[in-house]
Amino acid sequence: MSHQFDRLDENDVISINPENFDRLDVSKTLTAVELIEAIKDYIGADDPDAKLFTAGIEAKVLRPGDSWKKGKIRVAIEFLSDEPEVKKTIVNNNLGVNQETSPLDDLRDKLKDIES
Repeated sequence: MSHQFDRLDENDVISINPENFDRLDVSKTLTAVELIEAIKDYIGADDPDAKLFTAGIEAKVLRPGDSWKKGKIRVAIEFLSDEPEVKKTIVNNNLGVNQETSPLDDLRDKLKDIES
C-alpha cells in the first residue's frame, strides 16, 4: 500500500459522508473543485483567506539543504487509498521481460503510430 497522498484533479469525483462536514453545504457525491468551492463559501469568497484555494497567497518556503524561496502557497485536495496498490505489468514478448507500466506508455504508443 502506498503511503503517499495523490493530488486530485479538479474533476475527480469524491463520495463522502456529508455528516463529516457539518459546517459545509455539500452533497454525498461531488468533484474536488466543488468541495473547494464549498470550503471557499464557508470561509467567504471575499475573504482574503479564500485565495488559499485558487491563486494562492504570498509565502516563503525553507526546505532542508536549501535557502528561503519566495512564492505562493495553495491548498489542494489529496487522497490516500486504504486499498493495496496493484502494479500492472506488461510482458515484452521479444525479450520475455516483465516491466511495470508507465503513464507514458500511451504517449509512446501514439508517437509510434505517428512515425509509422
